[in-house]
Amino acid sequence: MVHLNGLEATLIVDHAVLQEYAITTDHKNSIVACWVPSKANKTISISWQNSSPFHHPIGGYVKVDGRDCKGEKPVPRGACEERLHSEVFVSPTFTRPFMFCNLGPADAKSPCSDLNCLQGLGEISLEIWEVNPVEAHSPPHFELPPLNICDRVRKELTHCITYVSRVLRSPVFIGG
Repeated sequence: MVHLNGLEATLIVDHAVLQEYAITTDHKNSIVACWVPSKANKTISISWQNSSPFHHPIGGYVKVDGRDCKGEKPVPRGACEERLHSEVFVSPTFTRPFMFCNLGPADAKSPCSDLNCLQGLGEISLEIWEVNPVEAHSPPHFELPPLNICDRVRKELTHCITYVSRVLRSPVFIGG
């Protein structure tokens, strides 16, 4: 589990915490980074919690392979609670769970001369911010942008993170 400023986070696969390696902390920029082993074809969850109450509500926002996956319900002011990010809503009733995967064949339409397709590849990031919830709303329809990895990069890398097919889920209201 990584720690910073009263917050802790971890990655979970098969109900078990993944071991973190090479943990680095940049206190000036409030960033903690580490490596975790890839578990191909396994779903993954990002768990975070505050170990002491904050004077304002806080919310966590996840990015997977550089793609924004939105947030979950904020932790209320003065509370200590855990939040678990396991999926991204693609409509008010469908989600796509996060999953480690093997890189497949390259998309012929994705040439890569400057390796810009590497931006965020294989990264899971969690940003925690002070939030100001104003009203509850259902998640909007959300289209995940395609992940186009060129053949040059696929020869060097073997794993990334993807999304499982859509899963039906009861409507959820996010916010205050």
